[in-house]
Amino acid sequence: MNKKKSIRISLGAPYYDKNEVQRVTAVLKSGWLTQGPQVQEFEKKVAEYIGVKHAIAVFNGTCALHTILFALGIKNGDEVLVPSFTYVATANAVVYQNAQPVFVDIDLKTLNIAPKDIEKKITKHTKGVICVHYGGLPANMEAISNISKEHDLFVIEDAAEAIGSIYKGIRVGSFGTAAVFSFHAQKVITTGEGGVITTNDGDLADRCREIRDHGRDLKTKRFVCLGYNYRMTEMQAALGIEQLNKIETIIQRRIANANYLTKHLSALNEITPPFVPPDTRHTFMLYTIRVPQNRDALLKFLNAKGIESKIYFNPVHLEPYYAQAFGRQWSLPTTEAMSKQVLSVPVHAKLTHEELDWIIECVFNFYAKQQPKKEIPIGTEISLG
Repeated sequence: MNKKKSIRISLGAPYYDKNEVQRVTAVLKSGWLTQGPQVQEFEKKVAEYIGVKHAIAVFNGTCALHTILFALGIKNGDEVLVPSFTYVATANAVVYQNAQPVFVDIDLKTLNIAPKDIEKKITKHTKGVICVHYGGLPANMEAISNISKEHDLFVIEDAAEAIGSIYKGIRVGSFGTAAVFSFHAQKVITTGEGGVITTNDGDLADRCREIRDHGRDLKTKRFVCLGYNYRMTEMQAALGIEQLNKIETIIQRRIANANYLTKHLSALNEITPPFVPPDTRHTFMLYTIRVPQNRDALLKFLNAKGIESKIYFNPVHLEPYYAQAFGRQWSLPTTEAMSKQVLSVPVHAKLTHEELDWIIECVFNFYAKQQPKKEIPIGTEISLG
């Protein structure tokens, strides 16, 4: 037990080896550090892996979201449907374009955007929907695609947490008008920071390439529109290339770890492990349990035991900026209820069986301590063994 008390388990940990170090070192030695051949190779590998025609690398996932919305011409007066149960960047990208984020509720089981509430929130000002694949679990893309076609809306997949996730045999990132991926250090694979846009629309891809480079025309090299400096560096891309080479190993380790946790934690009535529909591959960027009672106490207990745990997410519409800027006009009962229950514990690819067992043991110990002590009636004979 003394040994276990010294264990410190991080919520996320990059999974890399000497290949990443060697490739990044080679880039540094080459002297070409800004966007160049490594970025081009990384884009090609991402497009092939996702199964799309175009991939555009940018500095981070937020840049990717903003670039797509800019390229699609989103402007003041437009509305874009987004889940509130997400990282704030999803909504921020809409606000960057002076447009209105319209918050949509989530599905109770998957924690993904709810198609039925999408339909309820559509107005004459709605231009599109951003669907987040929460924690690596694909959203209901069939229903979302059908709704978007019926109402002539664009669909952006916020797949920041879901590279490698599969919906009905197809990798996410290829369903919508465009998609974004993030390669932050906490994600399934990482470039430190970094992001990628994927799309099958050649014109949209070219527009995104111009925007990421200050609005520079791809042929004339003249600055033909407003743009930003959203370029990815060669070091980021070099790291990403090697990460892609081992992505299936990383994903399979995460899935195995998640299955192990679920197998044991399912024995507890007090929590609900993640739900995985049979027609999906969940890549478990997050392993999120639902804890209806004593969630905050369990969080504190696990962190005290050296198990870094975290709440993903607090609803965006309740964050101070959004509450002040847009008011509490949203009816999102499932989002608000689930935000009080969710708790994410480590599931990353570097976890050992000893660490997984320690997570499980600590969760069980927490609930053992919650059991009320039985009072012994006066006069009862007590055996001292």
